Amino acid sequence: MVYCQNCGTKNDDSSNFCIECGNKLKNELNTKASFDLEPVYIIFLERANGHRVGTNFPGYFKYQYESDAHLLLKEAIQNNHLKESNLSYILEKATVNDLKESLKRHDLKVSGRKKELIQRIQNNLSEEMIKTDFSASYYVLTSEGSNLVQENDHIVYYHKSQYLYVFPLEKYHELLKEQNVEDKNLKYDLALKLLDKYAINYRKRGDWGLYRNILLSMANVYQDKKDDLTSLDNYLKVINIDLSGLSNSNMYWPNTCILAPGLIPRITKLTSNLDDIYLEKKYYSCAKELNLPKTAFKKEESFKYLIQAMQGDLEGVNSIIKDKTSKMKSNLKPLNNL
Repeated sequence: MVYCQNCGTKNDDSSNFCIECGNKLKNELNTKASFDLEPVYIIFLERANGHRVGTNFPGYFKYQYESDAHLLLKEAIQNNHLKESNLSYILEKATVNDLKESLKRHDLKVSGRKKELIQRIQNNLSEEMIKTDFSASYYVLTSEGSNLVQENDHIVYYHKSQYLYVFPLEKYHELLKEQNVEDKNLKYDLALKLLDKYAINYRKRGDWGLYRNILLSMANVYQDKKDDLTSLDNYLKVINIDLSGLSNSNMYWPNTCILAPGLIPRITKLTSNLDDIYLEKKYYSCAKELNLPKTAFKKEESFKYLIQAMQGDLEGVNSIIKDKTSKMKSNLKPLNNL
């Protein structure tokens, strides 16, 4: 069904004009250029596609974006960006068992692949019979809605990438609106640009924990961008900081040194085609570039721990690190600013 933007009347999908008021149903207001949309609206459209009618939407629309999902749904339908699915879609969403149950109920052959089962149902059952057997319905994007989501895929990317939450979505969106939206890497490049500003600021302040987290976010974005070597650089810098003992406010606490379990599989995957000599040089290069004011372990020793962890002995390595750092002295006052 297509809802009229003027009077709200339901019309057939094939209708060009409203049966009640005569308003043109598909008009220029549905284009991105003339439709001023909030980022949360794009996030909602992407999430609503394939959502079962009558079921609740995720709570993050309320607590994260302070928006009412029901109002967003009403708006999306009125704007002809979202509609209820047709029978073919409903059958595609059904499980094989449900399809076979329907065929069995009507004394039809139940063997074959899912595509064959669907075709058999469509060939032998009336529309009303199918609706009776498959009562669930789903929301799907219209062509206008699909284009809108594709044109604003950076918003969906931000929403699904929690490591970008350090900067506001609105700022990210505004920057991208001013740029060439046809550049597929733009959403990554602008995210990296914003993250780098935070990284520079945190480093100047000596907030090494926050700086480390930004480098980790940048590693994720570079990986999304398929730039694995630069991603690896950032992961290796994170390892250097994790084994430095540096903390926020320019404090030095060596007993906080640890190799984070979540990082080791990522680094292992990124280095699967690299030899140890190349990786060692890369690690040392990253340590030099970081130029940390103080470290609990020299780069040669921390690299040895990294390799040992990548070979499967993470628990043993962290035990060694804990034992060694327990004998090191912490700084009770902040280190001198760089």
